Amino acid sequence: MNLSHRYHLTFPDGFRVENWDGRRPYVYAVEGDRLRVSVVVRNVGEGLALLSSPAVRLEGTRLASYSRTSQIRYPRLPPGELTRVNVVLVERLPGTQTRPIHVSVDYTDLSGRQRTRAEFQLARVPSRARTSDEDGYAWLVTGVEYTDLTAR
Repeated sequence: MNLSHRYHLTFPDGFRVENWDGRRPYVYAVEGDRLRVSVVVRNVGEGLALLSSPAVRLEGTRLASYSRTSQIRYPRLPPGELTRVNVVLVERLPGTQTRPIHVSVDYTDLSGRQRTRAEFQLARVPSRARTSDEDGYAWLVTGVEYTDLTAR
């Protein structure tokens, strides 16, 4: 997947973002009761990866009662390649979302012997970038961790 070009993001609920830089995460939490998150996942394994539905949590918040839809652009991913994961959470947001967001995607190889988790932490931080909101904040990936779950 070539992430160096700008392209359109389309979420499972039909929401569309025009001319997005594919190298960047996307978080949109201003509109009513929906939180939209899009991150890029790399297959760090040695074989073809089979990606499962992503899990999302907001720091300090239980998501058991929230409705979630997601899509994985390329659910079968060759080693070293990238794919984009788009998630929509439906919840009641108390104004602008400010709690850190964690998105994790588990994947395995075809044999099921190798299991990996990619976890992203996104936070709303002060920014002077042109993509910052009217309050001078932008959502950034503040942590990425790939964990080998095979031995667990």
